[in-house]
Amino acid sequence: RDREVRGMLGPGSCLAEHSDVSPLLAAADLLVTDASSVAFEYCIRDRPIVFFDTPKLLDKRAMRGGEGMDLNTHGRNIGRLVKTASELTEAIGDELADPERLSARRRAAAEQIFHMSGSATERTARRLCELAGYDPARLAPEAVTR
Repeated sequence: RDREVRGMLGPGSCLAEHSDVSPLLAAADLLVTDASSVAFEYCIRDRPIVFFDTPKLLDKRAMRGGEGMDLNTHGRNIGRLVKTASELTEAIGDELADPERLSARRRAAAEQIFHMSGSATERTARRLCELAGYDPARLAPEAVTR
C-alpha cells in the first residue's frame, strides 16, 4: 500500500513514516489525511486539508464503538473530501490555489477545540510570576513571548 501511495506523491511531498508528525505539520502547506485527529491539530495552522475517504477504516472503527470518530461536529467539514487518486490530485491543486476557501471552518474548529491557542507560554509565565509573588504586569512583553 505504501508503494501505491508513494507513486501518487509528487516532488516536495512527504509520507509520514513515524508517529510524531508535529515537525511535518509545521512545514506543510497542505495536509492529506484520512479521518485522523492530526487534522484537528493542523487546524491551528489554518492551511488546507484534504481527506482521502477510507470507508473500510471508518466501518472498522464504528464496529469497535467508534471511539474518537466525531464526523458530525467538525468531522471532515474542515477540509475537502476525495475518494479517488485523480480527485486527490485535483483537490491538492485547487486547495493550494485557494487556501482561504475553508479557512473560516478551520479557524472555528481550532477555536472550539483548543483553548486560547497560541498564548500558552505567556499565560504560563504570568501564572508562574503570580505564584512567585511577582507582579506579572511588570514583565517586559518580549520576556513572555520569546
